[in-house]
Amino acid sequence: MIHIPRDCREDFIPVNIPGASLAEEWGIELAGISDLTKGYIVDRRECPFTLLLCVLEGRGEYISKGETCDLVRGDIILMGEGADHLYRCAGSWSILWFHLSGNQWKEGGEPIWKTNRTDLTDSLYHLSLTYRNESQLEGSETVLPSLGEGLNSMIERVLSLSGAPSGHGHGRKLLLNLKKVIRENISRDWSVEELASQINISPSYLYKVVRKEERTTPLGLVKKLRMDLALQLLTRSDYPLKYIAERVGYATAYSFTKAFKKSFALSPGRYRREPEED
Repeated sequence: MIHIPRDCREDFIPVNIPGASLAEEWGIELAGISDLTKGYIVDRRECPFTLLLCVLEGRGEYISKGETCDLVRGDIILMGEGADHLYRCAGSWSILWFHLSGNQWKEGGEPIWKTNRTDLTDSLYHLSLTYRNESQLEGSETVLPSLGEGLNSMIERVLSLSGAPSGHGHGRKLLLNLKKVIRENISRDWSVEELASQINISPSYLYKVVRKEERTTPLGLVKKLRMDLALQLLTRSDYPLKYIAERVGYATAYSFTKAFKKSFALSPGRYRREPEED
């Protein structure tokens, strides 16, 4: 059961921007900043996701095992997947919240964990606000992946405090470093050997890591990241096709169009005209 009074305000953080998807990249399926009033209540049984909730201002309450506990400024509460989620506004209440899905957020500690860290709450809030604001600006395609990575790192820090493993093991961290290298040099004509040397592993181990984490090859990952950036440029700018092709590592608009059609079964021009339908 969820009851949201009419005078509540929900400001959602975009999580599915083409090429910078928090959901696809980091398992952040839904997120938002909410200004709530008395009467707001959420009661979920055996919730299918992990909830991270940070209190910005005001006072709320959560109920666990028949006991009611206050949630005040600086409080961070982590409610694990499969746990009952019951919380409510006790007056006026501002919160930042994240719905986390996927294996990387499998919570392994207590079903409900709570601490008070105003520094972390404020950092998460400002980073989330920056991500939301940047997502509305043209040219943000170079900034959003780094901001998303920052959000992910902050959330991982909270999970580490709770004692719950984030699931981002050695292979995952190697992959994150690799993606950063590729994005910073997206138009470079990469070889597998060059990619491996950038993160100090062998080409054979690079193949193994990328195959396990992304179900593709190293050069397939390069193409995916190029296409992610291309989607952003097509939907969030009016740059000519020739510029976009060069920006994402293709010598000509023709070679870019050919690769794009192979990935998405439609031309860049058609995607730009009708992205919401395709």
